[in-house]
Amino acid sequence: MTDVFISYSRKDKAFVQRLHEAIVAENRETWVDWEGIPLTADWWAEIQEGIEAADTFVFILSPDSVSSKVCNAEVEYAAKLKKRIVPIVYRDTKDVPEKLARLNWVFGRESDNFSSFFRSLMKTIDVDLEWVKSHTRLTQRSIEWNKKANSDSYLLRGEDLTEAEQMLTQTEKEPKLTELQANFIVTSRKNATQRQRRTLVVITIVLIVVVALGLYATYQWQTAERALQSGSSSQYESYVAEQERDQALSRELAANSKLNLQTDPQLSLLLAIQAISESETTEAVDALKQVMKISEDIEVEELLARAQEQLTRSWSLDECKKYLHQETCPASP
Repeated sequence: MTDVFISYSRKDKAFVQRLHEAIVAENRETWVDWEGIPLTADWWAEIQEGIEAADTFVFILSPDSVSSKVCNAEVEYAAKLKKRIVPIVYRDTKDVPEKLARLNWVFGRESDNFSSFFRSLMKTIDVDLEWVKSHTRLTQRSIEWNKKANSDSYLLRGEDLTEAEQMLTQTEKEPKLTELQANFIVTSRKNATQRQRRTLVVITIVLIVVVALGLYATYQWQTAERALQSGSSSQYESYVAEQERDQALSRELAANSKLNLQTDPQLSLLLAIQAISESETTEAVDALKQVMKISEDIEVEELLARAQEQLTRSWSLDECKKYLHQETCPASP
């Protein structure tokens, strides 16, 4: 981001150079097109990006700037983004664009004291600077999201979302938020809510599997304990060996789930759930979490249906051989 974008006519370059040096001396950054951006296909995009990244848009008012098509296009774009716009009168002029005429002007003519003018300008620039900088960040991120076809991966999350939502409530602040910015924030919250619901679905699925597994494991353990107390250690040793086999199989299934994560997410989900069904190892839980991270574009209802389908489906013989290392398949749930 930059502090100030300066829009001006080349005939006012000497004044702009002096203004630029004074701003830089205050440890601020400016965006100035000194030599003219080559008229390539991207020349306007480069100017737009400069305006988007600036906290304040400064327009040097003169007869030449108000008649310049490029300068007028720049101020129109800054107004569209609801940027803080500060007109500086360098040479008196008529026919000032309406978007500039209604604003408070700062006078920096040759007849005005430059030091007094500059102090007034910096005071204007520094008004509610924290809000202005937040506005700029939100401008850049919402535009990037829009350019990326409103992809969920570019939405706000965590503290960024919380802070942006607070901005929505501060309607008295200037500059105001744009429609794009507001839509960006609202969509981000909807997405965050959906991800929270999805997490709840995952927890529910895991709990169902873990509870069922826990009940069965408790039954096995109690049976093994009774056998041990009655003097039969073979059944207890068999129980311990089975637990170790289940844990090993769970880890292997989890590893296979991660391997298939990018190429076949549905198989990856199946393997992760089956891994937890075998034994609630750390690797199995982590595998399921990773599947959920890449499934953010799937609706919660579809995800739940898919998970239930995977929990109740039958394994093919090839799958049993490949992932369970068994020549026969377990009975359907």
